[in-house]
Amino acid sequence: MAKTLFKSFASIPAMGRLYSAKHNLPKYMKQIDSNFSYEYFVGKMFALIKMMIFSDDYENLAIYEGQPMQNKLKNVIDIDFSGVIRLNSFNVNGIYCYVDMNYYITDYIYKNNSVHKRRDELHIKVCRNIHTLQNPNFSLKRVECKSCGASFDATHEHNCPYCQSPYHLGDDDWVVLEFGKV
Repeated sequence: MAKTLFKSFASIPAMGRLYSAKHNLPKYMKQIDSNFSYEYFVGKMFALIKMMIFSDDYENLAIYEGQPMQNKLKNVIDIDFSGVIRLNSFNVNGIYCYVDMNYYITDYIYKNNSVHKRRDELHIKVCRNIHTLQNPNFSLKRVECKSCGASFDATHEHNCPYCQSPYHLGDDDWVVLEFGKV
């Protein structure tokens, strides 16, 4: 009984963080995108987190535009999202919107020939151009070069493979600026 009661009280701060992010993020985002969907955004960020965790090479990952770094989560073989995020900050600077958050996840790690389950907190900071409305049909696998018009898979490309012009994903969708374990 005491253990169950302790777990109930321990979850209260997480519920407060969830309410704060779920309440404040739509309030801020609707100022720049009237079609903003909290659920779509949270799912999109979780997809970015998975791409970051399961990537071996951040330098060629189009979704990452942060400082060079090594993947410190290489032993992670799967993750579950608990549904709780903390909104650290939200700001608009020029034509870009910046959102800084922490995601609370459960990850599964392969270590010493066995799988271990642990709870983790991951930090992610993302940005995007505020003049480009969220397009639910946008696909990183099919982007259009703004210079030559060619279509290409930008999953692992920072430059158009046809004309070599730089491709900045932040003009079309969210990009990761910072990522790591808290």
